[in-house]
Amino acid sequence: MKYIALILTFVCGIAQGATIDLATQVRGILPPALGGEVTFKHYSATGDGSTDDTTAINNALASSYTKIRCTSGTYIVTALTISSKKEINLDSGCIIKEKNSGNGNILTISATADGTVIRGGEIDGNRSNQTTGGWGIKTLADDTVIDGVYIHDTYTMAIQVYAADRVRILNNRLVDANSYGIYAVAGTRESYDLIISNNYIT
Repeated sequence: MKYIALILTFVCGIAQGATIDLATQVRGILPPALGGEVTFKHYSATGDGSTDDTTAINNALASSYTKIRCTSGTYIVTALTISSKKEINLDSGCIIKEKNSGNGNILTISATADGTVIRGGEIDGNRSNQTTGGWGIKTLADDTVIDGVYIHDTYTMAIQVYAADRVRILNNRLVDANSYGIYAVAGTRESYDLIISNNYIT
């Protein structure tokens, strides 16, 4: 009971005399134990639709956590990179949006990230506010799964597969890409055993 009382005193002391969103204060300080799931907001991404969250999200993607969730919000970014195997779950209210004049590629899955899975959410290429740019998602990793993602208004293709095997592209909605909805290119070698199924492309 003594320890519980001390914890309650500490928490109440933080909030006394001020209006504080405790979850915001803790965000970025107390992520779950390794093996659990972190969110972009654990790494101080805001998802407020105006702040550039690129660095915060890349820090999450570079962390030792293998399960990462994007909670509801609009996350402004320039270029995101996944360099090791991750399971990325994008909630239905999660929008990853290219920054105005970002003129880049939104998400690249490196060849070192075999087995990465990306599910759900929305990627907005924001093409009307770019003068050049690239893809929504590009994977160079074998055994990638891209499932149920809404990708739209990209400057070039929505999804690119580059010299990667056993990639699964499933149940995605790909709208108004400036070139291709899905583009598989040989690059340094051919890509083998691709499954592309139940995607809506317009």
